[in-house]
Amino acid sequence: MDELLKPWVSNEGQCQFPTNGKTLKEITSEIPNTPGVYIIYNSKGEIVYIGKAGTINQDGTFKKQGLRRRLNNQHHGMRREDYFISKIEDDDLDHIIIKWYEVNQGVIPGSAEGILIQEYFNKYGELPPWNEGF
Repeated sequence: MDELLKPWVSNEGQCQFPTNGKTLKEITSEIPNTPGVYIIYNSKGEIVYIGKAGTINQDGTFKKQGLRRRLNNQHHGMRREDYFISKIEDDDLDHIIIKWYEVNQGVIPGSAEGILIQEYFNKYGELPPWNEGF
């Protein structure tokens, strides 16, 4: 998956949750709050979710949240940290790895997300387990 994004991204990194009793906000504090995409892996190294941060307006400017804010926002009406904890418990995982990619100027985050989702779908014939639709 990483190879598909190389021409589209300017910066990337990863973090693990949970880590040493730190909150999700603390763990993600170094992630830029700019448009991008992220892939969540379970502790077995399998992709469980692909998402994006940032929506583009008609005039080409970005609106909505960047990566850091998106990763710390809500999911299904609950804090993202609580959502991750419940998914980790439900799936009997030790942790998750969040890989994030800051997209280059002029790249629409939804396009990068779509490429990743399509690649996953081509390989497995379904969406990642935590993605409910696309």
